[in-house]
Amino acid sequence: MFNYYNYFFQFLVKLFLVIINIGITYIKMSDNLISEITRVSDNLQKISVDTNTKLNNEKKIRVCDTYEEQKEEKKIRVDDTYEEKEETIFPPKWSDAEGKLMMSHLINQYEYYKKYPRTQEAALKWKYGTFKGVPLPKIMKYVLNEGPLIKQLPKATESNTIIDSKYIWDDVTYDELEIFLSKNYKKTDKYTVNYSKDFIKWALLGDYVWSIGIRTNKKKILCGVICARSSKVSTLMAYLPVVEIVFLVTKESQRGKGLSGFLVKELYRRARINDFSYGIYSSTAVVPKPFAQSELYHRYLSVEKMYTAGLLVLKDKEKVSTRITSLKIQNGICTPGFRKMNDSEIESVWKLFNKQNIFSVYPVFSFESFKQRFLNYPDIVHNYVVETITKEITDFVSYITYDYVMLPPYNRLCKSLKVALIYYTVFSTNNAISKILFDILYECHTQGIDIVAMYNTMENRLFITELTFESTNHSKFFGFVNWNMPIILGNQVGLASIE
Repeated sequence: MFNYYNYFFQFLVKLFLVIINIGITYIKMSDNLISEITRVSDNLQKISVDTNTKLNNEKKIRVCDTYEEQKEEKKIRVDDTYEEKEETIFPPKWSDAEGKLMMSHLINQYEYYKKYPRTQEAALKWKYGTFKGVPLPKIMKYVLNEGPLIKQLPKATESNTIIDSKYIWDDVTYDELEIFLSKNYKKTDKYTVNYSKDFIKWALLGDYVWSIGIRTNKKKILCGVICARSSKVSTLMAYLPVVEIVFLVTKESQRGKGLSGFLVKELYRRARINDFSYGIYSSTAVVPKPFAQSELYHRYLSVEKMYTAGLLVLKDKEKVSTRITSLKIQNGICTPGFRKMNDSEIESVWKLFNKQNIFSVYPVFSFESFKQRFLNYPDIVHNYVVETITKEITDFVSYITYDYVMLPPYNRLCKSLKVALIYYTVFSTNNAISKILFDILYECHTQGIDIVAMYNTMENRLFITELTFESTNHSKFFGFVNWNMPIILGNQVGLASIE
């Protein structure tokens, strides 16, 4: 019994000693671990301090070397390199008088847009009494098949359309037309579209040309004009010789008095004398009944100029430096074989254009008319092609140029803007469309173009987002005269339109 207790006591003593040894070992390990953690933490803190000191020193050196006399330090990243630049671009400051003038422009624009329907819904409530006698599709009619509204049109009358005795009909010269359009053509609250005399001549190229004006009887003041030319278009079902309305403008003080309808009726009468049965138009207002709608898009190239002139409005909390970076143009051409078209290649381009029958409505050019439109006015129409190694032309892009003339008070900071509008294009599957259009933007930028514009017709919609085009909220509606056409999408329209 004694031995049993003795053995048990010895076991407890040994167990106690083992526990004490384990505790001592644990304490020693904890001390080592704590010291190790402390050492690593001290090292990390030292590394962090050294790194921050190094970066601050580099920043100070960079800032001092670049802008020694500047108080603020800004940094903008461009193409994976850092370029130091101070935010020195500011929006304009307007006086109270200029602010009132800007508000007046906005009110006038609002009043102008109220005078004509701008949507299909608004057109349903509109009365088109002055267009009576012109074979236009009914606004409520749902068209399923193509075909003429009236197969046998009545003979044209030789007498002019009867209008108010206050007005008379008269032909308009190109000089008069240039002045009248500059004062009364498309206006926003900031600018008006300005077409030169050569541009008007180019826009009215055709076998038949009509320039009809309506004047006051006493003082012979020009109150409205309608200009049209003959052309040929093809639809899915027919080939139509048409009268294409190019300009339809009334004086600001005469708008809302029905002069547009009288001008259209007089053009229709004269076109019938020349045996034309069909017409086509594009308009910013809804005229019964449009078969397609397109929207105008802008892409700014001179961002600083637009911003300092008060024409570019930044988004909420957006910096102008950010917008400049996002709209930065590439340096150089990226599409192999991209270049300006040579005059000797006009026939090859014409054949390439005629092979592109992918749209529901598209123009038909003879070689002479194509040459006249794309070659004879090099200051207006600019043509580019993509050529393969084997000297084959696979792609074609053209654009037209004109000016925006700024209205007061914006003209205090900027007199005018140069605009390029994407015209006709032909794209192949050999090259990326976006790359070709990036090259066009680069060419426009080198030529001093401020804005590139385009409608979302043809294949243009494919690169609107990628090329950072922005909507202008301005639409155009396409319609036929004396021809039923089912409604189609904008990308099915192969017709180019001027602004």
